[in-house]
Amino acid sequence: LDSLLGHIMSTREAHGSGPDERETNLKLVYEQVYRSIQRSTEEVSKIRHEIQELESFCRKGYIPPLYDAYSASQQDIQKMKDMQQAASRVTEEKEVAKGKLN
Repeated sequence: LDSLLGHIMSTREAHGSGPDERETNLKLVYEQVYRSIQRSTEEVSKIRHEIQELESFCRKGYIPPLYDAYSASQQDIQKMKDMQQAASRVTEEKEVAKGKLN
């Protein structure tokens, strides 16, 4: 897609014309594919992390804590904030999806 889009754009620029419908549609498809790949990459990363946690549990018999609750570092606090924001985004997405279905 990337090379085809580049070829179309360079041909168009050589002729000095504006983008046509084919180029516009190809750009839209390219952006959709890119976003889909990004989402898939994020999901694979999450699954990989879960697999590592399960592997750790199976090896050690327990899951190590994410942080020491009695002396949390600034980095631990930031991780908690990030997790809370991610959880709220998931909740919002579910509510939006539920609203679309109703």
